[in-house]
Amino acid sequence: KKVGSFDLVVDGVGGKDENWKKSAKKVGSFDLVVDGVGGKDFNKFIDLLALGGKLVTYGATAGLPDKVPIQNIFLAHKQIIGTSMGSDRDFQDLVAFVTKTQLVPPIDSVVAFKDFHLALERLKNGSQSGKLVLTFSGKANL
Repeated sequence: KKVGSFDLVVDGVGGKDENWKKSAKKVGSFDLVVDGVGGKDFNKFIDLLALGGKLVTYGATAGLPDKVPIQNIFLAHKQIIGTSMGSDRDFQDLVAFVTKTQLVPPIDSVVAFKDFHLALERLKNGSQSGKLVLTFSGKANL
């Protein structure tokens, strides 16, 4: 907040919180939205952008959006920016950071590769909370 005030709305329940947009609308509009899910909420993110706002997208876990309201983008000078992993140097910096901080992602479950259909089913119905790991060693917890 020392460099400027900001508001943050996070859908922390894997896209299942249907009230997130109400929370976001209470804030107003956003200068920046970062989305790694896509799908039906993509257009809602565009609607929440302020004049000249930016939507950064880095994934489409929930699939492709429906019809994108292109007029809402160009009339309000909004920008959609796609990104991915980054450069080789970015990846080296990321690995160094994870090593230094011992950062560990949340793991939902570990699934033997032969049972990969179980992991796919969890993804399909949205019951996971964290990463699904496939293992070839046979050690699994699902």
